[in-house]
Amino acid sequence: MQQVNVASYGVGSNVSMRGDLIDCSYRTCPYGAITAVRTFDVTKGGFVQASDEAVHGEFPNNLGVCNSSLVAADATGGRYVVFSLGAWDAGAGKIAVAWRGPDADAWKTTDVAEDLPLKSGNESYAHFALARGAGNQMLVLYGKASEDHANLYQRVFDAGELVGDEKLLIRDKPGAFAYIVGNKRGEVRPGIQLVATRMGDSTQRASVAIYGVLPAPMPRLRAPK
Repeated sequence: MQQVNVASYGVGSNVSMRGDLIDCSYRTCPYGAITAVRTFDVTKGGFVQASDEAVHGEFPNNLGVCNSSLVAADATGGRYVVFSLGAWDAGAGKIAVAWRGPDADAWKTTDVAEDLPLKSGNESYAHFALARGAGNQMLVLYGKASEDHANLYQRVFDAGELVGDEKLLIRDKPGAFAYIVGNKRGEVRPGIQLVATRMGDSTQRASVAIYGVLPAPMPRLRAPK
């Protein structure tokens, strides 16, 4: 076993592979809560960073991170971390992405979408995901708590830069995109890009659905028939 976090606690972990490197994202608290990354080098049997590496700078006093984050690598070894920001009370929430290129010496953070109900602190969310796109693109796929997770949206990044505007991919029922997982493995294309646990209601049971593009590649998604 290897403990990843150095600070007092580590929660909300996620993992991604880059060759012999294993990137882990998580929430920890060295001086205040941060979303961090630490990388384990399999060939050397140790961590690349001596301690928890924040993927963002300081935020305004009213904003902070929650437990949830996801990490993925693009085709050139650039790393993306998607996470959410919010205040202690609902009303300031947003989804953000941090990127660090293979030769960069710092992380760059970009706001992706407003989602006002999201809060900071001991909160966990699962309605955003990362998935590899065409070429070196990374797709950020997400529902919105402000819409009861009924719709699926997409933003596209290439080398850490946003490409185009927010795109509404699918309109569905409340709860359809509350729990989603993206396909972060670039070699598995075309095929499944997203798996969603669709929440049930009084008329419909909960179910698991896959969304993909067969045979055309992203960015367009369509639900299975």
